[in-house]
Amino acid sequence: MAATFDARLRSVVHDFEARLAEEFDRLFSEHTVPTAEIRGTLLRQHEAVEHAVLSSLQAYRAHLNTFALISTLPVEVLLAVFQFCQVNDGHASPTWTNTLQPVIDLTHVCRRWRQIALNHPSLWTVVCAKGHSELTALPDVLLRSQTLPLDISFEWRRHASHRLRASTTVALKNHMHHVRSLKVHIREERVAEWSRVFEADAPCLEEFELIRSASLPEPNVGGVTLYNFFLGTAPALRRAHCENVPLDVLDSQVFRAVVDLHVSMHTISPKDVRAILASCPNVDSLSIAGSPSGISHARAPQAQRDKLWPAQHLARLSLTDIDPRVTDIVVARLPVAQLAFIDVACSDEELFSAFELSASTIEMVLARPSMPKNVVLQGKVHSYPPRVSWDVVVFDDDNWTRAFTIARLPRYPALTPVIQRTPNLTVSLDMWSMLVDALPDPLALDAQKLSLQVTSSKAVDIGLLDGCRRASFPSLRRVIFKAKTSKPLPRLAVLEMLNKIIDLRGLRHGRLKRIVLKGIRPSDTLDDLQAIAQQIDVQP
Repeated sequence: MAATFDARLRSVVHDFEARLAEEFDRLFSEHTVPTAEIRGTLLRQHEAVEHAVLSSLQAYRAHLNTFALISTLPVEVLLAVFQFCQVNDGHASPTWTNTLQPVIDLTHVCRRWRQIALNHPSLWTVVCAKGHSELTALPDVLLRSQTLPLDISFEWRRHASHRLRASTTVALKNHMHHVRSLKVHIREERVAEWSRVFEADAPCLEEFELIRSASLPEPNVGGVTLYNFFLGTAPALRRAHCENVPLDVLDSQVFRAVVDLHVSMHTISPKDVRAILASCPNVDSLSIAGSPSGISHARAPQAQRDKLWPAQHLARLSLTDIDPRVTDIVVARLPVAQLAFIDVACSDEELFSAFELSASTIEMVLARPSMPKNVVLQGKVHSYPPRVSWDVVVFDDDNWTRAFTIARLPRYPALTPVIQRTPNLTVSLDMWSMLVDALPDPLALDAQKLSLQVTSSKAVDIGLLDGCRRASFPSLRRVIFKAKTSKPLPRLAVLEMLNKIIDLRGLRHGRLKRIVLKGIRPSDTLDDLQAIAQQIDVQP
């Protein structure tokens, strides 16, 4: 096949050279022909030969692609290969690079691949446009998706041209009828332009995310216009994420059926939480996030005199970087008994220790007919300013979970019986002595399984040895020692610590059934583990 093509190409070139030589002899023998006419004739001859060569080359390549092994693959197999190339990592957010760019690169392989990639809408359903070139190509990409469900993420930039903004708005508005997920990141406050997208109905929209840039003025202050921009309908909308947006955005009817809602603002007041619950009465999982700076500059909220807020379907509540004084009021106005999950966290532990949760709030959060089966106590000791922060997680087998951060353990008497009576207790080893000091004497723990977590090799020497003398474990049957250290633990320290555990109130010789060592990397040989097991007389 290659020899045939080469022979044909040489024949075309030889014919051209022969005709060109004859034409030169004829034209230069006639002195009456102008030079411009000679040049025009030569150019036409050159174009004819170039067209003949390119036609032969195209026919040759098409013939090779037709009989190539890769071109004989079924369409279904090629689609599977294309989809594998654009599979996005579940831990990374979709971008143009990991969703559409692989498909665009595959279109340059051959004509058949280009036709398959461009004609199958399933490859064009995840769109993430942020840059100028990506927004320019957005209308064409949306057309190739046809009517399949779309997952769109775009960024409304400040310096985009008016023509680009107009084409993006029109394209999104025309395809809102089959958009399944829409994420909008706004970097400017031109509401009148991008809000036109939401004038169209979105019957397939299930997830909506609206994020205003932190550089924009804070909602409700600084002259920011409050708006209710979602004028269309979205009967299938169930998940919403709003960050740095005015809360009256949620007043639209499309948010009344939302069951999973995340709201993030600089400052959150009890009135804001009540407004969120009123706008989304069917919410099942509510996550509200503030900022530590908002806590430090906020005034003390006034106590609410009204009754329980309407939250018939609320089952999961997460409060992050919310003023603890606001949390006290919010928890007191919610049906805590029906909540299966409560998480109260703060990223600034020093600031959070200055405004702790009240004892009544912890008592309401931990209220339960039966005693929880699992308690996890972790924390940190800060040298300057001297303080202690506790991360407490209390959970049960039926997905009942409570997680919160406190600074002074004795301040919460409702937590003491939970720690003493839980059958499964997990404690950081470096916090063990402070836990024993915080609990009243005589200290008797009903734990059947004790898990000790080590994050520092120095904690083995100072953690458990002093506190063990004051604690008793009448029901202890299993000890789990889990190390998460970068350096190997010293063998003698591990042996001494395990012996201290066994010596607690007669646990040696059959009382303690099992000790589990996880993550132990002794500095000597692995035989040391067997030696430890023989000395403590239990099953390793």
